[in-house]
Amino acid sequence: MIVFIQFDKMYSYVRFCFILCGLRLYRTAVIEALNESSRDLFCEVFQNENFEGESVQIHGTQRIQNFTQITQSWSVEGDTLHSFKLPTSIPSDIVCVVRSCTIENFHGSCTVFKFSQQRVQSSDLKSFECKCFNENDDELLDDSKSEIVNDSNNGLSCTERDIQNYSQFQNFTRLGKKIVGVGRNYIWQKTDLSEVVASGSSPKDPIIFLKPTSSYLTEGNLIQLPQGLGVIYYELELAVVIGKLAHNVEETKAMDYVAGYALALDMTAEEVLKSSIKSGLPWNLAKGFDGACPIGTFIPKSCIPNPHNVHLSASVNGVTTQSDSTSQMIFKIPQLISYISKTMTLEPNDVILTGTPDGFGQVKSRDIMKGWLNDGLAKIQFVVS
Repeated sequence: MIVFIQFDKMYSYVRFCFILCGLRLYRTAVIEALNESSRDLFCEVFQNENFEGESVQIHGTQRIQNFTQITQSWSVEGDTLHSFKLPTSIPSDIVCVVRSCTIENFHGSCTVFKFSQQRVQSSDLKSFECKCFNENDDELLDDSKSEIVNDSNNGLSCTERDIQNYSQFQNFTRLGKKIVGVGRNYIWQKTDLSEVVASGSSPKDPIIFLKPTSSYLTEGNLIQLPQGLGVIYYELELAVVIGKLAHNVEETKAMDYVAGYALALDMTAEEVLKSSIKSGLPWNLAKGFDGACPIGTFIPKSCIPNPHNVHLSASVNGVTTQSDSTSQMIFKIPQLISYISKTMTLEPNDVILTGTPDGFGQVKSRDIMKGWLNDGLAKIQFVVS
């Protein structure tokens, strides 16, 4: 009996040792697998806007405590569109944050994105950083969500949370019902006013016209010059995206109805417009043809605290043609919203084109047009077919 009891105890001890060894081996295998998956994590930057061509992998992963961090940055010289995407295979418990800036060493205008396995396009990247965290590490994630990126030169600020909060407006070009244009709304020095305004002077009230939503053209699509309408002009403009139903709005409350902004081109059949102005006819044909409103992506309202103090710049084939501040608007955004809403109700995702600075001009086949907002907050590029 005593021998049996001792044998039973020995068997239990040996069994315990085997289980303990097994657990240690399993733990080692799990850690190695995690470390291996960490080494496999990388972000990729392409020197092409369509995720094609030469690319650079951002890796060199290091494991710090209980999360994975990819911290290598990538810099590039020149003015070229780029695209970047997060790791193609991300473990279910990992969340990645991307930061890109328009000046090397993470200066200038920066943007923070936080997605799982989505692609994010950007332009003029000078610095790029990718960080991947364990989603259970709430403190680290909160720090990334609340990170404010700003440009000390222009006072802009924007957070990744702002972008998420306004996600319902990302498809404003498909959901909006109208585009309201504003004519002759900047102080011009070069252009003869009599060519644009019948009176030859600044308007006493905003000059309003409509463009159909079929005139929207999003980035990646070619601008098709319409047949039979003569010379086509481009006009770079700050577009205002309406956030809620606006009817008979007072100027003092008008900004409450703004969801955000976008960069847009108001394409115009110039000869048809002049003829319409001279004859007192509507501007529909001159302003409403298909593709007459190339437009960029949505910019949350909080990214531009003062829309009346941002700089608009445009170039054609690398030559700067427009460069002016929105401070030169004759009728400010609250005035426009109030004036328009007293006649027609503005609905969520509707757009107001706030007018163009001086320097607009003709476009021809194969021209490459670019537009900037504050040299980095936003950029658009369109090619004429």
